[in-house]
Amino acid sequence: MNMSALSPRRTVRRFSGRARSTRASTRLLVLLGAVLATVGFLPTTGQAQQLNAQTTFLSKVGPVGTDDGFPTYYQDSNGLRLAHCFDGSALCGGVESPLPNPALPVSFPGNYPFESFYFLAQATVDLAGGGRGKFVATVEASFNSADPQAGTQMTFSRIRFVIDAPTTGTYTVIHPYGKDTFDVTAAGPHAIFATGDVGIASGVFTGALGGRIDPFLEWDTGPISDTAGNQYLGDPNTNHAVVGSPYGTNFFEIDGPNVGGPGINSVSTNLFSIVGKIDTNSGLTPGHPTYSRSTTDNGFVDVQSNSDAGKSIKAALPGDSFTTLRGAADGNYVARLPFEGATPPTTVTVENLSDTPVVVTHPQVTDLVTVTDATYDSDAQTLSVTAVSSDQAIPPTLTLDGFGTLTAGTQTMSPAIPSTGDVSTPALTGTVAVGTKTFTGVAAPPETIHVTSAKGGTSTSLVRDIGSAFLADPVSADAGSDQTVQQGQHVTLDGSASINAKTFAWVQTSGTAVTLTGANTAVATFTAPATAGTLGFTLTTTGTSGSSTDDIVITVAAVAAPVANAGPDQVGVLVGNSVLLNASASTGAATFAWSEVSGPAATLTNANTAQASFIMPASNPPVPLVFKVTVTGPGGTATDQVNVTAQVDTLTTTRAQYTVSQQQWRIDGSASILDNNVVTVFLGNGTSGTIIGSAQVDPVAGTFDVRIRGSNVSPTGFGTVTLQSSRGGLLTGVVFTQQ
Repeated sequence: MNMSALSPRRTVRRFSGRARSTRASTRLLVLLGAVLATVGFLPTTGQAQQLNAQTTFLSKVGPVGTDDGFPTYYQDSNGLRLAHCFDGSALCGGVESPLPNPALPVSFPGNYPFESFYFLAQATVDLAGGGRGKFVATVEASFNSADPQAGTQMTFSRIRFVIDAPTTGTYTVIHPYGKDTFDVTAAGPHAIFATGDVGIASGVFTGALGGRIDPFLEWDTGPISDTAGNQYLGDPNTNHAVVGSPYGTNFFEIDGPNVGGPGINSVSTNLFSIVGKIDTNSGLTPGHPTYSRSTTDNGFVDVQSNSDAGKSIKAALPGDSFTTLRGAADGNYVARLPFEGATPPTTVTVENLSDTPVVVTHPQVTDLVTVTDATYDSDAQTLSVTAVSSDQAIPPTLTLDGFGTLTAGTQTMSPAIPSTGDVSTPALTGTVAVGTKTFTGVAAPPETIHVTSAKGGTSTSLVRDIGSAFLADPVSADAGSDQTVQQGQHVTLDGSASINAKTFAWVQTSGTAVTLTGANTAVATFTAPATAGTLGFTLTTTGTSGSSTDDIVITVAAVAAPVANAGPDQVGVLVGNSVLLNASASTGAATFAWSEVSGPAATLTNANTAQASFIMPASNPPVPLVFKVTVTGPGGTATDQVNVTAQVDTLTTTRAQYTVSQQQWRIDGSASILDNNVVTVFLGNGTSGTIIGSAQVDPVAGTFDVRIRGSNVSPTGFGTVTLQSSRGGLLTGVVFTQQ
């Protein structure tokens, strides 16, 4: 069985091309999944779209095991439970959940698999061009850390597709847990690589219940058993037909253009590799046992546990006999065990005798801390806290986390539950030992407070606020900074920076009258008048605490006539180079228009912007190109011209001959422009004749050598050639010799 694409760690190894992966890279990919794929798919070349609504979900997660901190099982909507399968056997996936040291027994966290499974189903199909399509569905256990570590345990439900799409187009994937489509824009290996992880969060094991996996798939022939009598959904080393799809699609199918070869638009399989160990145990949540006493001679230990209903749950204190817990139909169990002596027990043994093997836990026993008052006085800025421990014989020190130790004292209690909302408060009566203290100078209290006992107990309570109502924050109007604008300009008055304002009112107080738009909103606008001057406006804002005003002055400047500036003349421009015409130095311009006045025709680009350009044309002799820019603005229109003159490329020849026996032309010479220059030779006196050949000008020496052997251009009837360079050089009437 190849399960290399299942887990984050295997993903790195299988798809990055590395021979081995590191735990650090695993953690990076796990964290990436937590950010991007808590609900939905990690990005692929095409957007994934789920086509059918999910109607069933996993129904239950088992108690957290005391040996490794993972849930003991997950249960589907049909009541089928799967255990945490990591025994290293082939039926649990074998090498996919390896121990760091296979020679040693499992121990947490030192010799524990980094990844393991409650459920795993995968199927593979062959695609056109030697590609593959893979489907993976898993409920997985892993760690949000580089190595197995307490406190970083996490579980998640995963659906993954890895498909080597042979062509672009729309692909539909039908699988036991639904139907999805992908728009592939780049074909090839792993063109579709989509992962949907649900539930990635350390210590929050209920998240995986919301994934797409439900119910669990199993062999259509029923479960199989190992030699010890353990039952499994199937043997992962044998691909087999399955049942369990809520949609009746117990197969893996890919529909797409020519996905199976020319004219084959669908490939599928009904054979899956399945991992899943059937769990018949209920597990046990031992709870948080507490002790209580009023004398130093004896007391009680209270145990509240949880499992399935109808189980035999027993508890015992060290050295004492077992006591059966009383159970309810909801799976809650309770027992009250007496103890003797001055020292309360520190642990209690709680067992589920109905499980095989028996689940045995040894939770720590602490006192029970109850917060009877947690009040914040906002006027005095004081936080008053009172708490009581169930150890009334020797009251332990109580500490308010983040503040300090409570002072020991006594208080007369009544059965009523205090207004703090702490529903765990017992019906204490009479005078009892308490810890109480008022902390001063508390600018703002926490929402909840935590009181911890020296005997290990802790309690959390909401904080009740008392005191006078706070005054509303003052209103402050802000009309913005003064502005200078032009005649006819669209002007914005922005009061958004006002503080604690609920309403706005803009009023013009001076200057030529304008029409305000949005005068009762934070942002008002108007069009500046056609005359110069100053305009005054007042903004009035109101809020809960009153009103506030602020003024702003708008200066309408006289419009100046625009000045066009086409830039300095340009001389020595190389033929074929791009030339920039820049009128950015113009003033008062709102629009620009470039045009050619005279010279060889050139094609302008961006002629309606401040910066236009063209390619320098050739002319021999060189003729300046004249361009005009016309600028317009509120003050009128202006023009300016600029001349652009090409640099002359001078050509000379040192040899011009034709060898009859070899039908060879050879024309040597030099050019004055060396950069990116090509010389072309024409037969006859002008550039309309037949082209003999061309050669690049040497960028260092400035020479060129046109040598054409076996030429089909005959010199008959001609005695001269013409040379023309790509940089505008022209040499006519060059007499050639024949030999």
